[in-house]
Amino acid sequence: MNRIGFVTSRKPTDEVDARIIEILRANAREPAASIAATVHLTEGAVRRRIQALEDRGVITRFTIAIDHDKLASSVEAFVGLAYPGSVDIDAVVAETMKRTEVREAIAIAGKFDLILRVRASSLTHLRELVRDFRQAGPAISSETMVILGRRWHAAPDTVVPDPDIEE
Repeated sequence: MNRIGFVTSRKPTDEVDARIIEILRANAREPAASIAATVHLTEGAVRRRIQALEDRGVITRFTIAIDHDKLASSVEAFVGLAYPGSVDIDAVVAETMKRTEVREAIAIAGKFDLILRVRASSLTHLRELVRDFRQAGPAISSETMVILGRRWHAAPDTVVPDPDIEE
């Protein structure tokens, strides 16, 4: 790390590590034995490589994807918030992330200072949430964009369709 705290050099991953990452992106629970067969290594070698990727911070966590619509009714949205120049955005993010409805907070440059991805139980709940965010900063402007559907990459060249979108 340099004196500001940015990483200035990285140990590159090789093609085998890249393939292991690709497999884990598609299914974080893929057994090491299955990965080993795919990349032509022993199970132990694959486990060591995964551990090394974790130790280097390349893999930071293993997680699951949830279809919230199958659990309960909900509304997901992006909320863009702009603040006066005197507002400490890091402090706003720290406070905002205490809310269980906030799934992600992204500090950006542009029209907004912060974009939040939130999940609310209803449109009324979303409206109250946005009001709270606007008052907490205080924000000088906001924009709420309700998510109507999504697609995302599970692994390179693999698009996982949104179950709500008919092909």
